[in-house]
Amino acid sequence: MEAALDAPPPAGRDPLDRVLAEALAACAEAAHRGLLHLPPGLRERIARAGEDLDRAGLRAAAGTLAALAGALTADDPRRAAGAWATACIRLLATAELR
Repeated sequence: MEAALDAPPPAGRDPLDRVLAEALAACAEAAHRGLLHLPPGLRERIARAGEDLDRAGLRAAAGTLAALAGALTADDPRRAAGAWATACIRLLATAELR
């Protein structure tokens, strides 16, 4: 009798991959919706993603998301756009270097 060969079970995503993916997704949604027209809860989602990054040890990336969350509460489109760009560049570089 032949035994069926199964593929190994898929590896779970690394915790760092998960927090980076969530942070990038939140930033992407902010850009898609428009930084001045965020739906309720998205600023808090960005702040939570920053807290998750901090807990994971990615403090520089966490700081950029905290700055973005803060900039989104101000009525300054330039500041919001600059904070968004800084956060995205940091997150993309961090993800790429993993």
